[in-house]
Amino acid sequence: MYHRLVAILCLCMCSYTYESLAATVYRCQDTSGHVTFSSNGCQKSEAITFHTASNLPPSGSTIITKQPVIERQTEQPPQQPREITVVGTQQDGCSNLLSRAERRTAIIHQRVRAGMTLKDVESALGKPDAISETNGAISYRYQKKGRKRTRIVTFDEAGCVISKNRTHKKAMP
Repeated sequence: MYHRLVAILCLCMCSYTYESLAATVYRCQDTSGHVTFSSNGCQKSEAITFHTASNLPPSGSTIITKQPVIERQTEQPPQQPREITVVGTQQDGCSNLLSRAERRTAIIHQRVRAGMTLKDVESALGKPDAISETNGAISYRYQKKGRKRTRIVTFDEAGCVISKNRTHKKAMP
């Protein structure tokens, strides 16, 4: 009697399918595109997709074929185009007239361009020989020692280059 009971139990356990272990998972997507997964269903305003999650059988067993996905879509209002927001752009204080590459090239070649900051000009040309200020505008004066050239760079109140002049001194007769 005991052997029959064990045999019946073994037969029942072997006939128990792996698909009965599978769970139904609901994929819910709201109108803003936010996706959640739930085992309890979704709200009425959300688009629902059913997924069956099941474990694979142990090795040596037959492979369970994937079942088709049943979808139920709810009506979604037409989405309006969203405005693109750029986050994290660096402001140099001079309206970003120069790109980083243009700024680096100008500094390396010791050129002064409109849109450079005080710090950029000092990196390119060094400390000025003279600094003057009139009506909020700052002027840096650079004098070449061996030559008779003067370079004047004028900055606005924000510290951005607004003009640059090169002057040549005339030779005295």
